[in-house]
Amino acid sequence: LGYREAEKLIESNICPLTKYWAKVGAKNNGINYHYREILLADLEAEGWNIIVEQPDLKSEKSKLAWQERREIQNNSFLDEVNSIALAKDLTDSEAQKIERSRTRTRTQSAQLAKHQIRQRYGVSSVSCELVEADQQKLYPALRLRFWLTVGRKYLEDSDRTLVLKQSERGGGSFFIPDLNNLCSISKIKILELLDSRFNFLEELNQSGSSWSNKSPLLIELKEFVQKDLVRFNQVLRCGIAKTDSPITVAQKILKVIGLKLPCLRNERDGNKRLRIYGSAISRFGSSAHLENQILDSWLLGASSAVSNRHNSQTVRDRAILKSGAA
Repeated sequence: LGYREAEKLIESNICPLTKYWAKVGAKNNGINYHYREILLADLEAEGWNIIVEQPDLKSEKSKLAWQERREIQNNSFLDEVNSIALAKDLTDSEAQKIERSRTRTRTQSAQLAKHQIRQRYGVSSVSCELVEADQQKLYPALRLRFWLTVGRKYLEDSDRTLVLKQSERGGGSFFIPDLNNLCSISKIKILELLDSRFNFLEELNQSGSSWSNKSPLLIELKEFVQKDLVRFNQVLRCGIAKTDSPITVAQKILKVIGLKLPCLRNERDGNKRLRIYGSAISRFGSSAHLENQILDSWLLGASSAVSNRHNSQTVRDRAILKSGAA
């Protein structure tokens, strides 16, 4: 059933037992992948004779159906983004109350999501662009870029704190793969290895630069990575394949830190087409102007956290000295 057929079932008074599944399918056509099978099984149980037609994917009807599904998915996504961005700002206590509740309304879920985004990025206001980028996994990529650049000196301290919290939560034990995924130091070390050898961050970010599969730097980068491909993929989780072109290898590495090389134009290379790419830009185009603000906010937060811990340690040391002197 397509969206329209499901809507017709909802509007009709027939099929009372399948009315619920038709409603679920109409609302979640791109999310609940199994509702069609469940709906058909319920119809058969009710005694309906199911005739399955194999769709012609090249027909105009099929093309219109796919276009309609994409529009529904896009509209649902935009509705969710807008509901989060326009939701009421919560205090910490209000957010904790909603978090602890077993049931949440749609409004409460949007409010909590907005509060979590504010806390995650350290921003005072949440725009639609930031919500959209967050749902496209901006946070892990931008966080790695922060540790790789302006926040590098705070990385070890941050990872140490994470390990201590994880150890306390697990009663002194933790699952090593989860710990490796939680900490960023191994990813940063391997990115720094690439940068120290090829200076690829500065080179690829250089304004006005152009790149292709014939660029010597990218060819050398690909050859170096493929010498230890398993380790690069295990640590960075970037999915580089042996058959990947130099541009693809560079794109997959840059994707880890939320960057990409934009395609500028096509050129002729004999009988083949050669794509020319420009200098690295953010993968999250609509929120690119916010990224520097977020990085500055994180830098200020990391500096304050280290300063607070240092002051606390100083107070504890003085208390110990006083008690020893007494």
